[in-house]
Amino acid sequence: MSSKSSTAKWVSEHGFTGPNWPLIKRVAAKAGDKVCRIGAQVLINGRPVAVALADYSSGIKLPEWQGCRVLTDTEFFLLNAHPRSLDGRYFSLTVADDIAGKALPIWTFQP
Repeated sequence: MSSKSSTAKWVSEHGFTGPNWPLIKRVAAKAGDKVCRIGAQVLINGRPVAVALADYSSGIKLPEWQGCRVLTDTEFFLLNAHPRSLDGRYFSLTVADDIAGKALPIWTFQP
């Protein structure tokens, strides 16, 4: 995600990253998928995929959104597997213009 996106700016302003750092997130939903946040529960196409926290461990109140949206061709829902990831569970949908590129592993290791 571009360091110029509103999400990256919020993350930086609250001390989670340095200024102008891009964020690496996994695309969990794309055009045609239905994404909902009902209370703290996040669902994609009716399947529970994540739970949002109200506050971070440092006491910072995390952003909240509610409702359901069917994604368009220019929208993505970004969600990492880690339960404390700052991602779509707090920031909702991401527009294509806020995505800087695709991250690919250049080397992986399996013991």
